[in-house]
Amino acid sequence: LILGTVPDHVNSTSRIVSEDNIRFLFEVQKKVDAIRANYSGLMVSLQDICMKPLDKDCATQSILQYFKMDPNNFDNYGGVEHLNYCFE
Repeated sequence: LILGTVPDHVNSTSRIVSEDNIRFLFEVQKKVDAIRANYSGLMVSLQDICMKPLDKDCATQSILQYFKMDPNNFDNYGGVEHLNYCFE
């Protein structure tokens, strides 16, 4: 679990949901998806060991699901404003 806050000097608060943080999370997710490990001579990945209740896709609980885990959708769906709308 990675959380980060960004100071909001206008409102004297900190917030987790920012464009930089969401883009950073897409990069972290890409690295997690690329992890491979040797298990008894076989190379395995998250796709090999994750829970797949709907057959082929890993069950992921992530803010990135609002964008179907696709960074291109972040801009196409309205970016941070889309998240703020969903969270309301």
